[in-house]
Amino acid sequence: MTVAVGNSGVAVAVGLQPVKIVENIKRMEMITRLKMIECASMLQFYPCFYYFWLYYNKQMLDIQFPAQEPLHLQYLVCDLNGTLTCDGKLIAGVQSILNELKNVLEIHLLSADTLGQADEIAAQLDVNLTRIALGNEGKQKAAFIRAIGARKVIALGQGANDALMLKQAALGICVLSPEGTAAAALVAADLVAPDILTALGLLQHPTRIVATLRK
Repeated sequence: MTVAVGNSGVAVAVGLQPVKIVENIKRMEMITRLKMIECASMLQFYPCFYYFWLYYNKQMLDIQFPAQEPLHLQYLVCDLNGTLTCDGKLIAGVQSILNELKNVLEIHLLSADTLGQADEIAAQLDVNLTRIALGNEGKQKAAFIRAIGARKVIALGQGANDALMLKQAALGICVLSPEGTAAAALVAADLVAPDILTALGLLQHPTRIVATLRK
């Protein structure tokens, strides 16, 4: 089976008889520029369209560099204590920016929950939370990055146990925290931001990342 796109922007399955065209077709611009149909009736008769839609409708942040490989980023993985919080309290302004970034990235928190507030903050932010067991925390965080696909990950952190995940991720951003920042995290990161709001702001304005990392 092949997929053809007509001048109207309607994608149809070629080689399937009959080809059923339905009303109320919603035109969707995909990252790959492939135009697909999101329509319940079409999905019912041709389940293959459902899988095309799932693949091409993933949330993603694309960062294009001159004469360098682009970054196709799908996940934002954040350390919690010291990165998004200070003394266990969410830093002002973080929630509103994360809410905006949810439109393009799937957000995950990683935490050993030292202060016992991880569940509350994850619920407040409405993001995914993964608990890290005590001991070998850096390796656990790095393993999480690999498990979801390191080439699609932005990692944010500031502690010594964040260094491996910052290095493993496609884009590692080290945050200078009021709780302090580990030298190992600084060395491992691709970028260093003076605070968490600036770090998150880079993802809102990715041309800043291009300006800093272009070679």
